[in-house]
Amino acid sequence: MQCSLVPFWTERLEKTEMVARQVSQRGGTIYCKNNGDRVKISGRAVLYSIADIFIN
Repeated sequence: MQCSLVPFWTERLEKTEMVARQVSQRGGTIYCKNNGDRVKISGRAVLYSIADIFIN
């Protein structure tokens, strides 16, 4: 989601770096930087699922 929202908001706010906060019981903070054709995202992650994907 942030990969599409960061370019949108950085253009309107005239910033290249933003901080997003998940306001919920689990919470979280991510740091986003718009690098032209790429968005860099950093922060802490928590494993919540493990799965196998089979592609035919």
